[in-house]
Amino acid sequence: SLVPSPVKKARGQLTWVNLAVKTLTGFSVEECMRMTDYPLPIIHPEDLDIAKDIFEKGMSQEAGNDVPVRIKHKDGSIHWMAISWNPVYDSKGAPNGFRTSARDFTERKIAEDALIESEHTNRLLLDSASDGIFGVDRQGITTFINTAALEQLGFAEDEILGEAVHE
Repeated sequence: SLVPSPVKKARGQLTWVNLAVKTLTGFSVEECMRMTDYPLPIIHPEDLDIAKDIFEKGMSQEAGNDVPVRIKHKDGSIHWMAISWNPVYDSKGAPNGFRTSARDFTERKIAEDALIESEHTNRLLLDSASDGIFGVDRQGITTFINTAALEQLGFAEDEILGEAVHE
């Protein structure tokens, strides 16, 4: 879910946090407002430079969209957030800080990582077979081929993947 989250004034001070922050982070609005340099204290250490870059861009009135950053949830778990931000202006059009929003995509990230791992395992299995194995889709286009099949057919992988084999 997309949650509008902190609003930072031009001097970088936090001025507002959406109630939904508790759902995403486990921390209440009050806890977030009391944190020095929120949200930096809950950013995963390996992503601090990314978060600081987002802050600098926001303070420079730049906008950004869907930058992945990990946070440390209050329960200790790690969550993946897609951070977006936009400048905020006062009634006269002068820069007055920026606002951010966060979208938790942890479940999608876990599924993507599992798919990558599964594809890697399948590739290892296919390439360890001494028999030539390849697959085609309904249109007869080659979608995968193992090393043994490439050697038996005398093709390089880029010569056969995506090509029709029944012509």
